[in-house]
Amino acid sequence: MKTKFLLAVAALSIAFVGCNREDDPVFNAQTAKVSAEMDVIADDVSQIAEEEYKNQEANAGRPDNVTALLPACATVTTTFDDFTQTWTSVIDFGDSNCSLANGNSVRGEITVSGSSNFDQTSYDVSYTFNNFYHNDRLVQGTRDVTFTWESTAAQADQHTVANIDLDLTVTYPNGNEYHRTGHRIRELIAGYGTPFNWIDNTYQVSGQWTTTGPNGSWSSTIGTPLVYNVQCGYIASGTLEFTTDSNNALLDYGDGLCDWFATLTINGGNETTITLN
Repeated sequence: MKTKFLLAVAALSIAFVGCNREDDPVFNAQTAKVSAEMDVIADDVSQIAEEEYKNQEANAGRPDNVTALLPACATVTTTFDDFTQTWTSVIDFGDSNCSLANGNSVRGEITVSGSSNFDQTSYDVSYTFNNFYHNDRLVQGTRDVTFTWESTAAQADQHTVANIDLDLTVTYPNGNEYHRTGHRIRELIAGYGTPFNWIDNTYQVSGQWTTTGPNGSWSSTIGTPLVYNVQCGYIASGTLEFTTDSNNALLDYGDGLCDWFATLTINGGNETTITLN
């Protein structure tokens, strides 16, 4: 196992050193790592936005026993517009990193808004970012989410389903910028029996999107749905398929353990273990 890990680190190091070469392939181990990190960012900010939506629903007369996941560093300021019947919440995590429940660090602001009418069969939420960082990566863009309460093939019991339109840009400390557009479907598959207790929630994600980085673009399609546990800072299981003009790849997150390992297969070749932290 130790030898396998060292080989994985060596492979990542080679990929990283050569990532700015013109002849470097669009998709390699480093690209897979970036893609996985962007997926975690996308899910964490979705969780934050959904929690604020549920908090506003609780304030409107729904159950008030909400178990908050926001860290103590977060300050929430909410304003209401009686004319448009909307609410807007600015979630300020401060200027220094603080940790979410799953261990990932954030700073800056997320602005979440929605309608004051919570009796709709579907509910729309929008959110934007202001100098917001996730694990020291700058996050920019807008996201629109439609929440429904329904039964699906993944879960027969009624549960929350979020349809998310992506338009997200992530800038790394080294200046590399990645832009992603597409669609995600995020649904609650465990913990739905305790709707105002977030700690026991598990989510399943499906969808597809396109990401453009310094070396080009690639398309991503979820094969086996990705599974996120609220208290885990990594993707627990699922597979993601990647396609470029010259390559295809498969990233497998394993069997449900909360760890930072995944296996990558490019063009049907040998599996490579990569680390995601």
